[in-house]
Parts: sequence; C-alpha cells; structure tokens
Amino acid sequence: MRAQKLGIMVVLLGLGAVAVALVVRDPERRRVESAFFAYLGDLRMRRFDSASRRVFPDDLTRLKVSALEHASEYVVFRDSVMAFMGVSAPQDLAAVPRERFYEFLLDRTFAEHPEVHEVISQGSVVGTRIIHDGGNAAVDATFAVGTRQGRRQFVMHVDLVRLDDEWMVRL
Repeated sequence: MRAQKLGIMVVLLGLGAVAVALVVRDPERRRVESAFFAYLGDLRMRRFDSASRRVFPDDLTRLKVSALEHASEYVVFRDSVMAFMGVSAPQDLAAVPRERFYEFLLDRTFAEHPEVHEVISQGSVVGTRIIHDGGNAAVDATFAVGTRQGRRQFVMHVDLVRLDDEWMVRL
C-alpha cells in the first residue's frame, strides 16, 4: 500500500514538473503576460493614449459609434465628450480619432471611481492566471491592496486577441 502511495506521489510530482516546464517554455504565454502588464502600466500611470493603442481596433470603432450615439441622446454626456475632445460643435466629434473616445472613457471612469485607479496603481499583483488558445487569451490578475479593514484582494479580468502577431486588449 505504501509503495502504491509513493508511486502516485511520484506520478503527481512528474505531472507538476511537466506543467511547470510547459509554462516556462510557453513563449506565447509570456507574450500575453507582457501585453497585459504593458496595458496595466499605462493604466497605473494614466497614460490613456498609450493604453488606447493597445486596444483591438474594431473594439475602438464600436466604442466610438456607441459614444456618438450616446452623445446624441444625452446632453450632459455630449458636453463632457466635447470638452474633453476640445471641439465646439457636436458634428465635429465624428472627425475625432476613435482612440480618443477610449481615453475619454478611461479618464471619466477614473474620475468618477477613484477607487478603481487606487486598486490598479497601489495594489500589488500577487498572481496571474493566463489562458490562451490560438489567437485568444484571458488574463486574471489578482491584486492585494491594504485597506483600513486589512488586506483585501481584487481580480482584474482582461481578454486579449492576437492581431498581426501582437496581443491587443478586447473591450
């Protein structure tokens, strides 16, 4: 019985070693992780222009269309977008590059929810889980943040897609 348990332990350790070797030797995983941490660095430093260039272009186009529709319906939103973009007429918004709309929404989100930026900028990434399959990837990053109530953990989920051999964030 003891020999059987020892055999099972050896097999499990062997499988664990194979899993570690695959993770270490998986260059695509490292590329996904690198793309995620570059995006995270942009968010931490509020480099929204750089963060927007890391987003999948088709998603930026859909975001712009949605923001323009929202601006046509809601005056307060339209005024905020126009002020951020530095345009004086609503029709001028159509000429604004799509990346600027993502920058606006990041700026607005961080202004309205400073706790989001606080977690991203002050939290320590204590773990990442990366799953990739072909041209799609998902990253779950666990942040540890010290609060008055003690240490808390938050998870940030980011989907990525490979485009022209580069990993881009999906919205």
